[in-house]
Amino acid sequence: MGSGNRSPPLRHQIRKLSVLMSSSSNLTPEKFRPFTEVEASHQWPGFHKPNLTVSKIMQDCQPFQHEVQAYERIDRYCPNYHRSYFPRYFGVVDLIPPSYSLPLQGVVMSPLTVEPTLDSLRTSHVPPHLNRFMAKFQAELNLSGLSRVEAKWYHQVLLGRAIRLTVLHSLCITHGDVKDEIFRIPLHPHDVALHDFSTAYTFTPERPCMMNYFPRHMTLKRASDVDLFNVLRAAREQ
Repeated sequence: MGSGNRSPPLRHQIRKLSVLMSSSSNLTPEKFRPFTEVEASHQWPGFHKPNLTVSKIMQDCQPFQHEVQAYERIDRYCPNYHRSYFPRYFGVVDLIPPSYSLPLQGVVMSPLTVEPTLDSLRTSHVPPHLNRFMAKFQAELNLSGLSRVEAKWYHQVLLGRAIRLTVLHSLCITHGDVKDEIFRIPLHPHDVALHDFSTAYTFTPERPCMMNYFPRHMTLKRASDVDLFNVLRAAREQ
């Protein structure tokens, strides 16, 4: 992914964000329960790979790790003009709730709100790389019996989602769990940002034992196509 400016080690981020969290009520930690060695060892037989270690499973199968890797990549390499497509990432923090014996891990990001991002989500221009994808969806809309206004709204929503996903894919990240909720906040009809990367896969030179929670490996092109297909599937289910 190029050299870029490297972020501080996670232990330094945890120390810094503990202070930041205590002084701000606007930051939103996404909470994750620790993925234990016992859980990893229970998954080991399903991989059918005798040389696979428990530590490798823990590295590749942690939702917290997936989320952090995706946000770190976005934070380092996403162009400024695409930043509004994702929540702003601040780092990680340890959370110690009284009802758990183990501390929770938190990925700290800006709260998902509607007002700042609505204008950026409304677009009618189809980028060339999405022509075939949107033409297929438009053909379905033409047969749907929807009014012109309804069809235009669905077209804009789907196009906005596809654009956000292709920006994510351009950073060599695939989401792996595309559904309506990952673009919205609860009880609100408009998309706000692409979020929830707990099943995402951030491509690196190291071969994973699983990818987007599947034990098989896919190319970036293939995994990106699956994400876009699931955008269509989610739209059909509405």
